Amino acid sequence: MEPTAIIYVRVSTAKQAEAENGLEAQKADCIAFAEKNGFAVGGVFVEAGVSGGAAIQDRPALMSALESLKKGSVLLVAKRDRIARDVLINAVIEKMVSNKKSSIVSADGAGNGTDAAAALMRNILAAMAAYEKALAGLRTKAALKAMKDAGKVYGMIPYGFVRNGDLLDVDVQEEALVQDVTSWREAGSKWRECA
Repeated sequence: MEPTAIIYVRVSTAKQAEAENGLEAQKADCIAFAEKNGFAVGGVFVEAGVSGGAAIQDRPALMSALESLKKGSVLLVAKRDRIARDVLINAVIEKMVSNKKSSIVSADGAGNGTDAAAALMRNILAAMAAYEKALAGLRTKAALKAMKDAGKVYGMIPYGFVRNGDLLDVDVQEEALVQDVTSWREAGSKWRECA
């Protein structure tokens, strides 16, 4: 009987999830690996738009994938950073998988195996995933600061404004409504009356 592979795929953002090419590419890599290595696919679990730094309990597809593991089966991912981008969360997941007498295997081959070199590689990959997550956060923070400093629009557009390229312009109709509501509230009107 073939050993079973439980496939887990994940992307971090809603934009990546909508594009689906990241999820589909991961799934295709995992299926190809399973076929090449004699694994029967026992299920595919998809986590779309969930950070690898999210707590385990906030990742229902991962929890379902872990629950599906049986003795001798593997949790198959395209790359190890799909499991977690936090060293501690990664270690907890590794332990949960080990407790089920299962293992984690990556389709790219990095860190697969039971020898000391494979264990070292898994730890290095977990640390690198956490490092990449931290760098992405710093880059995002720096980019948002640069946009703010340049007076460019980012994030949600506040009510009363409209986007004009990278800048905000006053939306005359919305601004008039904001002024009306402000004056009504100052005169003692309740929110229901304003609405």
